[in-house]
Amino acid sequence: MKNLYLLTALILSYGTNLTAQNITVGTITTIEDAFDGDTTILIATDGMPIISYNGTSNASQSLNIYKCNNLQCTNGGVVTVLDSNPSVGSLNSMTLGMDGLPIIVYNDAINHSIKVVKCTSVDCSSFITPITLQDNTDEFVGDSFNIVIGHDGNPVISYFSSGGVDILALELKVLSCTTPNCSAFNQPITVYDQNTSNNSLAIGADGNPVLSFFDGVDLRFIKCTSSTCSTFQDSIVLDNTGFFAGENSSIAIGASGNPIISYYHNDSNDTLKFINCLNTDCSQSSSSIVLDDIGDVGLFPSMVVDINGNPIISYFDFTSLSLKLIKCTSIDCSTFSPAIVADQGDIAMLKWVGENNSLVLGSNGNLFVSYFDKFNQKLKILTATHASVDSEIPVFKNGFEQE
Repeated sequence: MKNLYLLTALILSYGTNLTAQNITVGTITTIEDAFDGDTTILIATDGMPIISYNGTSNASQSLNIYKCNNLQCTNGGVVTVLDSNPSVGSLNSMTLGMDGLPIIVYNDAINHSIKVVKCTSVDCSSFITPITLQDNTDEFVGDSFNIVIGHDGNPVISYFSSGGVDILALELKVLSCTTPNCSAFNQPITVYDQNTSNNSLAIGADGNPVLSFFDGVDLRFIKCTSSTCSTFQDSIVLDNTGFFAGENSSIAIGASGNPIISYYHNDSNDTLKFINCLNTDCSQSSSSIVLDDIGDVGLFPSMVVDINGNPIISYFDFTSLSLKLIKCTSIDCSTFSPAIVADQGDIAMLKWVGENNSLVLGSNGNLFVSYFDKFNQKLKILTATHASVDSEIPVFKNGFEQE
């Protein structure tokens, strides 16, 4: 048997769910000064990365866009300040409309408002004046923003806010726009009216939104039964083991057409976990799978599905203060490669890298991650390659190398 000692160490660390480690980190580029806040990375219609982030315009928080000039963002880029009002943009989410142009939802902390801005050029150097979707009619408006495009071409937005009486009683809401730039929109629908936070949103195969979220204790799921979420099913609990299951989650539609969810379980084990729904409303689901339990891992998960239908997840390792990546080698994550450290933090120096990360799959199959470097107060981008099959790397099953 080859590499016995290495194999034994891998078994102790990862159990028997071992296959070829096939993610290779490429370049890591420091982009811009930034405040601690959300980032979203997408691939623009010209094939280059574009990132929304919490910028530092006029020494205050602003909503910024960075459009890379090359794939690795090593050749500079175009910075556009979309909103320079004080204390905006720390919470933001971006998607591409059916016209291929970005649209971003974000917060205005001072005015307790939710705003949206639609770009009219690929690099966002031109854009429509930001629109306020909801203002301080609530005591606390807007956190954990997500924006996706419905089958009708109009944005759908999820977030949570208070009902105006108890600031701690946060409700999960869905707001659907009736135009592609959100110049007109429906009133928000409250889909869960108890304590909630940290939601994730996707559009199901039937065109109706699905959401994963944290109810303060457990991971929950809601399926809307209309495209605007004007009707929806009661929430269901997907993981109630221990405490704080699903404090952060990322939902996507898997190769089967059913929702898949990666999430952080902040219990005694502090793990990155995964659930595979077995039908569109997740009334049936697989048992949760532990993908990484080495230290306090799994915060801020961001998930994509590759061309073979296999999920790939970026996330933050709080123990080592590092950005990590993990690739499943089956569509249900029943097998997966060992996690890799993509950008190493430094505990002694309190160098935090990898918070508020966002992962996207390029047209060539490459991976791109935007994230926050807390130590240096910088926005960074990482590129990586991955292979669906790598016959040069041994594959292990039940502790033995396979021929």
